[in-house]
Amino acid sequence: SVRQSVAMQDVLSAQVVGKIGRLIAFIFTVTIALEALGAILMYNMWPQAPGWTGKTADIWFTSIFHSISAFCNAGFSLFPDSLIGYAGHWQVYAVMCSLIVIGGLGFGVIYNLSYACADRIGKYIRWRLFHSHRVGMERSERLYLHTKVVLVTTIILIIFGMAAMLLLENYALGASRPKGLLWAFFQSVTARTAGFNTVEIAELSPASRVLLIILMFIGGSPASAAGGIKTATFAIVIMTVVAAVRKRQEVEIFHRSIRLAIVSRALTVVMMFVVALFTAAFALSITEAGRGFSMMDIMFETTSALGTVGLSTGITAYLSNPGRLIITAVMLFGRLGPLTMLTLLTFNLKAPTYNYPNESIIVG
Repeated sequence: SVRQSVAMQDVLSAQVVGKIGRLIAFIFTVTIALEALGAILMYNMWPQAPGWTGKTADIWFTSIFHSISAFCNAGFSLFPDSLIGYAGHWQVYAVMCSLIVIGGLGFGVIYNLSYACADRIGKYIRWRLFHSHRVGMERSERLYLHTKVVLVTTIILIIFGMAAMLLLENYALGASRPKGLLWAFFQSVTARTAGFNTVEIAELSPASRVLLIILMFIGGSPASAAGGIKTATFAIVIMTVVAAVRKRQEVEIFHRSIRLAIVSRALTVVMMFVVALFTAAFALSITEAGRGFSMMDIMFETTSALGTVGLSTGITAYLSNPGRLIITAVMLFGRLGPLTMLTLLTFNLKAPTYNYPNESIIVG
């Protein structure tokens, strides 16, 4: 129905209601195709799959499992040390990182990007084969503002996380075991809700763990399998600050103005995530008192749960029963999203039909 299509439009970040059916079919097709391709490319990666008895089916199962886990940003691995034992394989960086990034972009972005690229390629082919001047007059499938914001923010976060991780571990803190560029790239990608790791998180420096907390808090993109406040939300908040510094009346991104309602929604998401993070961390500091956990470990564990990442410094198995319930509740909150929880809490509230007079207040 139209009502259901409008609801799906908001969930999937779709721009046109009439495209919802085609978008859902696209999601099924792309998901199966990418996960199948990932499983094929990772087949030769496993020298000995868990429980392998010489059967090819076991190797295929391991490949399919990790391909789905990477694309869905789940982070589950069949190995007790995640991917530490496979840190030297190219598939970890070329295949798994690609699946993680694509799965975290959001299906609306993938849909828009795919059709825009296909449209331009088709026009170029028609122009080269038929030399038709009408091709240049046809309206091209454009990249939406949401797509541009997600792509640019994702690239910046990956590059920033990789460079900062490399600098902190190898130079600024003088780590005893130098770590390469690929390691830093993988941890920058996986920290934004995938949850795999190629090194022991507990061995990282405190500064590197703080960096991972920031990346886990931001997370992936809207309408994806990722968690966190989302890249688009982070970009809007940053540009809101930029607009205030520049004394602009409206938030502007790529020569487009962002509605006040969207800015308010972004600030609400961030604030609710911050409140949930510190409330859960405070509760864990009480329930886990006397267990020898540092506040850094508790903050890392809480942020990982809130962003549905799955990375851990190793304290998960040693949490008390109340602590495990807190972590479970935080994971559920992070997966549903703060706006969903807010909608459930305020479902029956009616919007006011009046406004109060304006008056100034000192800020900062």
